[in-house]
Amino acid sequence: AEATDGPAASETAGVKRTYRFGYRTPDRVRIEYLTIDFAQLLAKAQVDFAQAMAYYNENPGQFLDDAPAPPPESDSPEATPPAPKVRPFDQVRSEIVTLLREQQAFDLGERMLQAARALLMDEARQFPETGGYKRIPESWQPTPLAEVAQKLEAQFGVPIRTRRIDNTWLDRQTLGELEGLGRAFVIHDDPRQMPPPFVEYVFSAGVFDPAPTNPLARLRLQAKLPSHALADFDSNLYLFRLIEAQKTRAPESLDEVREQAEADARKVLAYRMLLAEKDAWIQRLTGESLEAIAEDAGVTVRRPAPFTKGSRMAPPVVEGVGASRAFIQAVFTVAERFADPASLKAAPAHERITAVGLDHQLELALVRVDDFIPIPRSRYLTAVADPTWKLNIYAELLGDRFEGNPLTLEALIRRTGFRHAGESDSDQPDPAQARAGGDQG
Repeated sequence: AEATDGPAASETAGVKRTYRFGYRTPDRVRIEYLTIDFAQLLAKAQVDFAQAMAYYNENPGQFLDDAPAPPPESDSPEATPPAPKVRPFDQVRSEIVTLLREQQAFDLGERMLQAARALLMDEARQFPETGGYKRIPESWQPTPLAEVAQKLEAQFGVPIRTRRIDNTWLDRQTLGELEGLGRAFVIHDDPRQMPPPFVEYVFSAGVFDPAPTNPLARLRLQAKLPSHALADFDSNLYLFRLIEAQKTRAPESLDEVREQAEADARKVLAYRMLLAEKDAWIQRLTGESLEAIAEDAGVTVRRPAPFTKGSRMAPPVVEGVGASRAFIQAVFTVAERFADPASLKAAPAHERITAVGLDHQLELALVRVDDFIPIPRSRYLTAVADPTWKLNIYAELLGDRFEGNPLTLEALIRRTGFRHAGESDSDQPDPAQARAGGDQG
């Protein structure tokens, strides 16, 4: 099928539709953080000959020769294999210096963050504590991290970058997209455990009511107080502070979401107008090509990959449409008018078109069916031999929202419109009798 999505528009009169709008805010925060680049720390690190030699002597097992040891001279099974050789100091000196400089640099960064955290925690010492969390007045404003960074630079001689995001809210996705910090993790005090990622740490804050089983809850993160130290895979170091944290909630008034609500209302009204004009669009499609209409409307003709009918509970995902049962039903209603693929392809374009409203996207899809391949009998027989198809059929019937058992005779007659040859409406079984006899198959 080829379909083009028209501009947004309206529903048919009397038909209730759900457009899935919502104004509940997600868990979200405003944040500020400082970054210490590992390259800047590494530039401060210096390792002399004595330090390198001391490390070499204390850790000989790290510098064993990888070459295989020669076999013992004696063939006796009790012969002891020769001990592996330790590489000479001159061979591993540069390796040791690099290792010690990296350790020294990282240790320096951790000391800087510890100093920053101590300074910020000290200014909040005045506030009482309940359950491990400080009771901080809303009016209290801590020292900005930019000022803390200046003090650290003066003390340690290492440049520090800061960023403050107080003009927009950040949710899980946008937090994870923050440069550097979004991919960082808490420097864990237990090397046996995986280091907790930054985003999970943020949403362990007390305001979000973390579960008692959440291992991050013990870190007692809260707004206006500094985090624990974090690092990324490049060894850059971070410390952040939640300026404000807000648990998911519904808006308190229309004023809070007025701009978004008005925009959504305009979309719905436009969609209703478009649905009201659906017949006019179909009429236009009988005289013009899909491509010409798309060009005139400023939209794109999509040519999705072939798709199956799927099931009521799980319609296939179609490019540009998504998983829309209404769209699938409309397309197959057109396709099934034809006995075989050849007759469909031979039919004029205006006999292969339809239009369907996509409520979930507030769009009208104009569709032309270009090919249809019915399931072959061999594949059908293989499919129905699978016992799971019985469950699928039952799920399909449940989708029609029949009252009571959807497999009763009454429900099946109502669903299929079945009647015996020559039978009139008056010959239809009494509903009560149908219900009574339905369980007998």
